[in-house]
Amino acid sequence: MCGRFTQILPQYVDLAALGQLELPGFGPPRYGIRPGEPVLAIVPQEGVPRPVMLHWGLIPFWSSEPVAPGSTFNARAETVAVKPAFRHAFKRQRCLIPATGFFEWPRPPKRRGNQPYYLTRADGGVFMFAGLWDVWRQGERTIASCTIVTTTANLLLASVPHERMPVILAPDQYAGWLDPATPLEEVVAMLAPAPDGVLTMWRVSDRVNSGRYDDPACIEPAE
Repeated sequence: MCGRFTQILPQYVDLAALGQLELPGFGPPRYGIRPGEPVLAIVPQEGVPRPVMLHWGLIPFWSSEPVAPGSTFNARAETVAVKPAFRHAFKRQRCLIPATGFFEWPRPPKRRGNQPYYLTRADGGVFMFAGLWDVWRQGERTIASCTIVTTTANLLLASVPHERMPVILAPDQYAGWLDPATPLEEVVAMLAPAPDGVLTMWRVSDRVNSGRYDDPACIEPAE
């Protein structure tokens, strides 16, 4: 799963074949984004990738209430194409969620405390989570929301141990992921663990466990 991540983003991000995308001033760097909070995402609008702010926790368009039906901040790759909350978005409304790192906790938790690990790109760059988005409307109220697709852990994260990780797309997959015309069998093939060597990780303090903190200390290596 992915329950915390960081968006410490530059002014521009490289979307490979889609070109450079300028990111608007969406607020200060985020060091511990939690489900239910706004996140920056990239969605296709009239065939052009655009940055937007989305609520993290997908609310499907058909929901009778402006709340998610259960836990929807993550969508499992194994069931995303058939689960009612996600299947419409998976077919037609996929997005990219830029990130600079994410946190994972050992499973099962330790008896005392549960100190997380921080994972980021080995070269220090920005990566893109595979995301889905939807828009819920009722009267004049509108909520645009998203989820992060997860898959099985790669060898690095499995050593924590932890069994799940967010899907991190390769640059040559960005255009196909955003395009609703991409055959679904090609989309499903993208839902794989990050190759070994792409990520590095270190242990951090339990500071990020608390919603009170969103600062650089959340990602500093633990002593």
